Amino acid sequence: MEVLMGYLLGLSFVILVGPVVFTLLKSTLHQGRMAGMMVAIGIAVSDLVVVAICFAGYSRFFTDPRSKLTIGIVGAFILFVLGAR
Repeated sequence: MEVLMGYLLGLSFVILVGPVVFTLLKSTLHQGRMAGMMVAIGIAVSDLVVVAICFAGYSRFFTDPRSKLTIGIVGAFILFVLGAR
């Protein structure tokens, strides 16, 4: 069972990390070093946010009804900003 869980975890990392690396390379090659640095900073900040949420106890965070509204608002804002670009 542990081998299967490890395999699934590794597979999810490969699927999630792959697009990030290619996005970083593409933005650096097409838009220059500064754009690549901004993408890298964004990747690092998003990783830190995920680690902070996990450290704080994600189950408590996501099951609280007040947090669901906040998560929805923040997610909608992020999607709006990305769509407006």
